Amino acid sequence: MRACVLLTLAATVTAGLQPFGFERYQLQSQDLQHLHPADTVLFGFGDSTRTVNQTSRCKVFPGDSAWPSPRIWDLLNQVTGHDFSGKSGGAGALSIWTHNLKGIQYVPSYNASGTDWTGAAFKIGAGIQAYEIYKAAQDRQLVVVGGEGQTVGVAGASFTENTELFWALRGGGGSTFGVVTSVTIKAYPTIPVTTSTFTWSTGAKSNITHKNFWAGFHAYLNLFIEHSDAGIYSYFFILPSNGELTFLMQPFFAPNKTITETEALLEPWFQRLHQLGIRFIPKTQYFDNFYSAWNASFPLEVVEKTHVATGSRLFPKTNWEDPTRLNATFDAIKASSQAGLTLIAFNMAPRGEHPDNAVNPAWRRTVMHALSSVNWSPNATAQEIAAARHNFTYGHMQRWRDVSPGAGSYLGESDHMEPGFQQAFYGENYGKLLKLEREMDPGDVFWAATAVGSEGWRVVTDDGLPTENGKLCRA
Repeated sequence: MRACVLLTLAATVTAGLQPFGFERYQLQSQDLQHLHPADTVLFGFGDSTRTVNQTSRCKVFPGDSAWPSPRIWDLLNQVTGHDFSGKSGGAGALSIWTHNLKGIQYVPSYNASGTDWTGAAFKIGAGIQAYEIYKAAQDRQLVVVGGEGQTVGVAGASFTENTELFWALRGGGGSTFGVVTSVTIKAYPTIPVTTSTFTWSTGAKSNITHKNFWAGFHAYLNLFIEHSDAGIYSYFFILPSNGELTFLMQPFFAPNKTITETEALLEPWFQRLHQLGIRFIPKTQYFDNFYSAWNASFPLEVVEKTHVATGSRLFPKTNWEDPTRLNATFDAIKASSQAGLTLIAFNMAPRGEHPDNAVNPAWRRTVMHALSSVNWSPNATAQEIAAARHNFTYGHMQRWRDVSPGAGSYLGESDHMEPGFQQAFYGENYGKLLKLEREMDPGDVFWAATAVGSEGWRVVTDDGLPTENGKLCRA
């Protein structure tokens, strides 16, 4: 049997600093039989017994006659698997796992055609995670741009060659364009950071009523633009439990701010909280470098439950510029919490220039990224799970969409069932992304649910639930 898996490998992929190099290779059966053991870090296989007839409209081993060759496999491209909607599932697929591409190379003074950057940089393998590159940067008193979570991947994609692909790889979602093997990123001098953490709960012990709890939260919402304009990143939770509510700030993260400056930003809110009888003792700390602040503020997070589904929304600044829309936003969040759903949210906003890349434009209009989730009994039936998910998507999350028309959602922490995912996850970039995806991968070898170009296929599961555990069939 001949397996015509066509791989587009970005042999040298950068974040705007160095040209791409491409290699296109048609994988033959003899290649698969004689892989060196070291190559198993890249390739894994599903259940090879799950074949389909050539006339089938589903592509599970060995293939689908509608593909560009007689026999071909579904291909799963994975780095860390950080995707709440389960793109890293891919039952029965050939897997390319770049997690173990771990090289880190420091470049003291980088210069390349197409960019005016001459500062420090790091060239890193696609499998490098945030905690690894942050530590490498701190060892040289530098900082790089990456994610909040310790284990999230860093690699994204030159200004001079394959420019459209470079544009798409920076923000275009789970890659249906090719496989990124390395990336070069800018490095900057490290910065001081002040952090503050605090919490309170309703109940008889604290004497905090639900009415005052929500009044205190509304007072915080009123400060979102002021805080985000000051460069603050806040990460907070509203946790319902047994009829009571807990607010947790973990943390209020203030780059380039002293303790005095940070306390001045928080003081108007804290005064209002004290007026409402909400008492707490904040823990405020100053760090002389980013890495120490990040390492102390963001412990290793684990998402391991199989009976939870998540959705998110990017709430735009316009919701804060109109008191009516701000109140509607507050009411929507409050309704979800009162229904027993957890809120995890971030107050932040972009600053400075907007580079030309495929990042969802909704991010650049955002003041709050918020997510919520629904859970069900581990022993729930498929029908019960389907009902819970439908109510979450078209009930609770629809309320959030209704108060933020035209906004979007963060693809990495999204609802698998998000209606109109093209607009929600990619915004006005989707048309250009789709055109490029069709050119780069006309056979749909690279496929993932809600990824660019995914409309032509759907996963058919035995239980009818929206997971990756089933045959990939034509929609």
